[in-house]
Amino acid sequence: MLRLKYFKISSLILLIVIILLLSIFLYVRQSDSKPEAGIQLSSESNEAISFGLDKQLFKMNGARYLVMYSNILEEGADLVAYDAKGQVLQNLNLAKGKKLDFTARLNDDIYIASERQNHHFVIHKSGDVDSYYGPSIYGPDRQIGSNFLRSSQGYLSFTVNMGTHPDYSPNEYSNDYVYWNPDQQVFGHIKLPGYFESSIILDEQAYVLYMNGKNNAIGIYVIDLPSNKLLVNYPLDNHNLAGNDPDQEIFLAGGGNGSSFQYFRDKLLVFMISNDSTGYGPSLLIQVIDPKTGELEQEIKVPEEPFMFNTAFVHDHQLYIISETGQIAVLDEQLKPSQTFRLEQPPALVQKIEEERGIISAIQPDEDSHSLYVLYDFVKNAPENRTREIRQYDLTTGKEQSVVSLAYKSKYEIVRFLINNP
Repeated sequence: MLRLKYFKISSLILLIVIILLLSIFLYVRQSDSKPEAGIQLSSESNEAISFGLDKQLFKMNGARYLVMYSNILEEGADLVAYDAKGQVLQNLNLAKGKKLDFTARLNDDIYIASERQNHHFVIHKSGDVDSYYGPSIYGPDRQIGSNFLRSSQGYLSFTVNMGTHPDYSPNEYSNDYVYWNPDQQVFGHIKLPGYFESSIILDEQAYVLYMNGKNNAIGIYVIDLPSNKLLVNYPLDNHNLAGNDPDQEIFLAGGGNGSSFQYFRDKLLVFMISNDSTGYGPSLLIQVIDPKTGELEQEIKVPEEPFMFNTAFVHDHQLYIISETGQIAVLDEQLKPSQTFRLEQPPALVQKIEEERGIISAIQPDEDSHSLYVLYDFVKNAPENRTREIRQYDLTTGKEQSVVSLAYKSKYEIVRFLINNP
């Protein structure tokens, strides 16, 4: 009788445990299948980008410039909309945000990416401002930023630069390439070795320019976006004749917001910067790559004198290459030198640059006005006491056309901007 009673009690306990486990399983499965309100997930388990719940309002009506102020290490940022004369139309103070470096447009929305953390922002055409993040496995606000932010063929792409993070890639330097096409509902991300410099998307394939973890070799990954698979790896010749010797001159990719990688006349162009600090010899090489085979078709030295590469872009069927000091080299459709010139710097500006430690903080071309806009930041004083101004130049001659002083005084040290056509 005692045994029967003990057996019944044991069976009851076992049944309760089974019911509890089943309930937990069903709860977890239901939670996994339904995203939290305000969070947008991709199809199936390939979640790549999510949006936050911190919606704010920031109208860009009539704005010519969007200027972003932020710090490298401290949280917080300012978004400021200016008219063409530099008057403040609206400003928004963000509690979050570190080193907001990169911008891209997609479907009339403006995306902003942080170089320091997994917390980025988007300004919708409606004026709503949302946070967005990379894959949730990295966690919002983690100190894992992006190397670039690009928009092409309906896709937005950026990186998660986790490096040799003990939780995500403990054995080798790696990045996660994130891509998103909202119209086609294509979401994906793929982690591969290396530091990703830029990407170009052609016919549903992403060409990702990378540098290896030892900073002595570069190449191009080709990724099939619909299947999220690596198709091929094209190693590039960067003239590394000394192996791992850091004192031997080699050429590595570089440039602001992925500008070291361009698509021009059906070819991939890779901009390589010399690590030679002596100032002798060509400091910039352009390699022309066949995207179908990865073969090097041509190598161009631009120019023969030292050239501190800043950015490059295609305008009016020509390739424009801009240096950190305002030198411009233009190549025609056959990639032959077309012209070289410098941005005009009147004596007063030269003196101001010298006395107030003026630097070029950002460069933006504008197709509509055939102009180049340069943001100068004079960094001698504390951020709230600095002069910051945008100068407009004729893109074909380098002649200065206008100077706009930015009226807003921000406490943040990093300043970037975007041209807006209201």
